[in-house]
Amino acid sequence: MIFKWETEDERIFRFMKISVKKKLEWLYEINEFLNKFSSEKIKKIRQKLRAF
Repeated sequence: MIFKWETEDERIFRFMKISVKKKLEWLYEINEFLNKFSSEKIKKIRQKLRAF
C-alpha cells in the first residue's frame, strides 16, 4: 500500500518494523523465483558474481 502523506523517514521507519525473519523469507522467495525463471546466460552471470 502506498502512503503518499508520509515522509521518507516515516516510510523507512515503517519498513524497519518488519521482522528480520520476514525480510529474509522474502529475499529467499525472490531468489528462488529468479533462479527458476532466469535464462542460462543470466544464471552464469549470477554465479560469477557470487564467486567474488
